[in-house]
Formats: sequence, structure tokens, C-alpha cells
Amino acid sequence: MVNFEEAKALGDESHQILPGGRFVIVRLKTWFDPSTISEHRGDSPLAPGPRRVVLVDDAAHLFPESSQGKAALARLGGGTIPLSQSLRPGESYVTDLVFDVPANARSLRLFVGDTFDMPDRLLMCLDTLRTDPLRESKRVASLEWERLTAIIASLSC
Repeated sequence: MVNFEEAKALGDESHQILPGGRFVIVRLKTWFDPSTISEHRGDSPLAPGPRRVVLVDDAAHLFPESSQGKAALARLGGGTIPLSQSLRPGESYVTDLVFDVPANARSLRLFVGDTFDMPDRLLMCLDTLRTDPLRESKRVASLEWERLTAIIASLSC
């Protein structure tokens, strides 16, 4: 994660979008580490699999990306590169993710995982900008999404 910030509104003065609570904007960097592939692979691009991206608070509430917030941010500074963008070894890009969370949501964690409940997950605690990978990924992969959110909520930042 590059950084995150909060906003009470997004857009220019003539066309502001207001959140239900507050906007949380997360800037996430994706990098294709060239040391993770065979030297015989070549330089062709590789597309990441589909991703489920949510913020989770300390009460295990899930907050998906805000399409209105994302559109307002795009109008302000141009588009953002989607997490599905293909990369060649050594390349990177930055994606802006926008969430609308209640004003009282605390201990927010960014959850990035695949959409097929495989053990490919990343959890970032926004309060401290630390990363906490889930240790028991094989066991976690078999859990239902509702149980997984309870585990995420129990992890301390």
C-alpha cells in the first residue's frame, strides 16, 4: 500500500459527491516481482486473477468499493489502473480504491483476495500501515466468507 487518506466529499465544487459517512481512499501499488518467476519464462505479460477488495472494520462489517466515489475521484484526477491490469516482470502500477464507510468505523483493514476463496489473500491494517498475512491460509481457504470476516476482524493491527 502506498498510502490512504480520508475525505468528507469528492469532486469539484460544482459537482461534489458526499459519502454516507466518510470516503476512505487507498492507493495500492501492484508490482510483478521478477525474482518470483523462472528465468526461462520470458517477458510476456501476466494478468492477475479477479480480486475481491473490501474494507473491514473492528466489528467485522464489510465495505465494498464505492462506485460513486471512484467515479468522482476519476473526474478529479483522471482514471486509475484496475487491479486486473496485466504486468510484465518488473513492472508496477498504482490503483486508487475508494470506499464509503460510516464515520464511526474503526480499525479499518484492507482485504484483497481472490474471488474463488483460494488462499491468495492480503490484509492491510490502515490504522498502522502494517501488513498482516493470514497465517493459516489453507484452513482459511475452506471457510465461508462470513467466518472469514470474523477472523479478519479479530486480527489486531
